[in-house]
Amino acid sequence: MKIILPFKFDGTFTAYQKRGYEFGIISAVERDTRSWLLSKYCNCRWDPGGNAKLDFVVTDGEWFAADGVFQIETVRSRKRTSSFLDLDWIDIAKRHIENGIYVYGYFDEYCIPAKTAYLRNHFKHSFFIYGFDDEAGSFYAAGYTKNERFEPYSFSFDEFGQALEALSHTDLTFVRLNPAFDFCVDLKGLFYSLYDYTYSQCTLSPREAGFIYGIDTTRKMAEHICGCIESHRYTDLRYSRFLFEFKAFMNERIKYLRERGVIRLDTCNYSDLAEQFRTLHLLCIKYDMTGNSSALKEWPEKLRKIADAERDYMLNLLDDYETYLKAVGQKLN
Repeated sequence: MKIILPFKFDGTFTAYQKRGYEFGIISAVERDTRSWLLSKYCNCRWDPGGNAKLDFVVTDGEWFAADGVFQIETVRSRKRTSSFLDLDWIDIAKRHIENGIYVYGYFDEYCIPAKTAYLRNHFKHSFFIYGFDDEAGSFYAAGYTKNERFEPYSFSFDEFGQALEALSHTDLTFVRLNPAFDFCVDLKGLFYSLYDYTYSQCTLSPREAGFIYGIDTTRKMAEHICGCIESHRYTDLRYSRFLFEFKAFMNERIKYLRERGVIRLDTCNYSDLAEQFRTLHLLCIKYDMTGNSSALKEWPEKLRKIADAERDYMLNLLDDYETYLKAVGQKLN
């Protein structure tokens, strides 16, 4: 038997695997989900103490559970207990895939040939399975590989079992897309999300002490680059990639709002801003590979100016947006 569930590798969000999993499932739906996606992923935050300092503000919970997009079930079992030994994790994963359910969890990448850590070091990291092939004896998965790309890869049933056994406990999360979910766009909700982003605040979900939000995360990125250059350490490429992907998606969102007649602003100005973050990411890669900081040194100050320019643009966008909402009879709080 061979089963491959719908999953789309379009590269919109790949800085973090988890976002790529969510996006890949929704993007593969044979309905118009793009507009709905453009109404999400609108704000970001900088967590000074976190491992992944720069990430989205997730107002809908993990896997959009609060919205009801996905139906989630998690199975947890500690290693070497009777419950762990009695469970056939390979069979469990296959049975869920047969029923149209994706499998997400954590394993030890030391056991997975497609990973950089393979036979080198023990590294607990997330996996996402969207299919299997009995004849080949393998699972189909999505994630970052030793090629340093978010892409499809595979591992054998035995390798999967070994990668789970290597951890002190096993958590598997089963993710089913809700077939009845209506991917309609809440334009009023989108306005408030963009308002939060523009004013560097977080009012739609609990605000964390010490976190930086919205456009101000660009200024924190400027500080991060300064610190890396001064201490001769690598940048965290997840952050520059995140900003590049985030601004590119914001650019697409703004074009969508223009096409719907919500705003009248010229979208070219924001397109130019978004393209500069692509350049920044490429320069961060070059710096990490060569250690030559000459091309990167001007970017902290440039990022601060970009943040100011983006805020001016977004303030004008909000004015247009508010005018539209009032015209169609939607009152703002």
